[in-house]
Amino acid sequence: MNHPEVETTHVGQQLGYSAHTHLKMLVTSALSLRRKVFLMGFELRFPLNMAPPNDDGTLARFLASLDLKCGPGGLDLDPSHAWLRVQDGAHPKYRCALLLDGDRLGSVYGAQVIVQEMWNLALGLPRDPNYGLAGHGFVGSDGIRREGGVMLWRDDYLFEDKLKDCLDWMS
Repeated sequence: MNHPEVETTHVGQQLGYSAHTHLKMLVTSALSLRRKVFLMGFELRFPLNMAPPNDDGTLARFLASLDLKCGPGGLDLDPSHAWLRVQDGAHPKYRCALLLDGDRLGSVYGAQVIVQEMWNLALGLPRDPNYGLAGHGFVGSDGIRREGGVMLWRDDYLFEDKLKDCLDWMS
């Protein structure tokens, strides 16, 4: 699903592998440690009245806050993430995947609110999650939008199809 007119950068680029490969490595690693993993896809946007930064510092602040909130000492959901910066016009956006421990996750909605609040804080905005700058879900290869995300577990007979949808969306 790469679009040649859109410039992208991602977290695995420095190491010489694609966003697709990076996300697959994260999922494989997470599933080697736990029975199931919840993968939540979302896009992070900058407000139109805010000049977007030239670097990924805002995203780095967001991810650090998210790790504190969801990691040990917080909700203990063992977070890991992948991201892709999409430069389509003047305002970049980030396409992100957040993996959380599927057995410990109590509420998908709660995870979505945390993402919204942490992005607002990284932007220097009040925590109010109603700005609409964090969009949740992704569209699978079947054209169906998965709003909350996908629960992945090794023994699921649809595992490969679900993983492919996630990987296609991320690349």
